[in-house]
Amino acid sequence: MKPSDFLVHAGRLVGYYPLVAKAVGGAKAGILLCQLLYHYQETNQKEISIELEELEEETGLTTKELRGARQALKYNKVLTERHARLEHILYFSVTFSRIDELVEGYFWDNFT
Repeated sequence: MKPSDFLVHAGRLVGYYPLVAKAVGGAKAGILLCQLLYHYQETNQKEISIELEELEEETGLTTKELRGARQALKYNKVLTERHARLEHILYFSVTFSRIDELVEGYFWDNFT
């Protein structure tokens, strides 16, 4: 089997926008954000709950990388998390207006 054949059948491709990644804290934060946006699109909910193990599997990020990506998104006020401790569920909420601010700011600062 050729490597290209493997890639075609290796599973779902995870993509991200490099411009967004630069605006929100780096490639790993960008990958996580785009994956969360995918889940928003699928569920159409204000808050989404995804097990961290599932995010690791979907993004290819390690536990440590995922933690850093979450911290970057929280630092940039793009992501908030709510722990439902009794149910052992972590809920994610993305602030879309903050994404707009960051991307517009990055875009204008770097391309005008």
